[in-house]
Amino acid sequence: MDIHRTKRFTKSDICHGTFATLETVERCPRNATDIERRSRGKKCDINSPCQEDPSVYHCVRYEDRLVEVCAPRGLITGNCCAVFNRGVGRVVEDYNKPCSECPFKYQSADSVRYNTCIEPIAKPQTHQTNIESTTPTEKFESCCNAKRDKRDATCCSKLNMSRNVNKGTDVPIMKAESGNQPTSSEKEQNFPTEETVTIIVLLLFACCLTLLTWQNWSRLRECSGMNIGRNTANKEIGTL
Repeated sequence: MDIHRTKRFTKSDICHGTFATLETVERCPRNATDIERRSRGKKCDINSPCQEDPSVYHCVRYEDRLVEVCAPRGLITGNCCAVFNRGVGRVVEDYNKPCSECPFKYQSADSVRYNTCIEPIAKPQTHQTNIESTTPTEKFESCCNAKRDKRDATCCSKLNMSRNVNKGTDVPIMKAESGNQPTSSEKEQNFPTEETVTIIVLLLFACCLTLLTWQNWSRLRECSGMNIGRNTANKEIGTL
């Protein structure tokens, strides 16, 4: 498309000063009164002419936006809109924007009179993740308070976990809400009491004492047996 736009122009036809007058706008004027008012405000008549062609007010497309620019008049042909071409510094045909309401030939400055050519350009939508402003605790609280007569057990369990997060380590501290978990009294019964420990110690002590007594008794029996044997031997020798 750039070939069609620039083939009519030579290097000497380029208008270098027009780009300095370019100004982005949200909307182009919609009627003759607005066109006149905006044209006077742009003051294109004070700019230097390009190749003896005076600069006039234009409101056209440039890239992906609408702009006001002071540029020489040009002939637009081909039932299409006009666009500012920075390469030649002029307003030329935009063959990518056909216009059914535009005549086959018209002056570039008159492009502002055709709604197809000056309709606002929709900005591309950016896909952003919506981050909820409410904290998880607030979210679960609203869930649990929605129906107090029919509370959501899963929701409320998460709420209690969120409330008891350890700030130092960010480790959730779970609270037992279910009746299936042992109570404090049940936990105490699972551990031996002081009396039980004392009895166990005494039993162990008694076992150790009994073992030592049995060992000493066995040694005494052995010693007694040896003494009896010696005395018998001595008596036999004396008899002889």
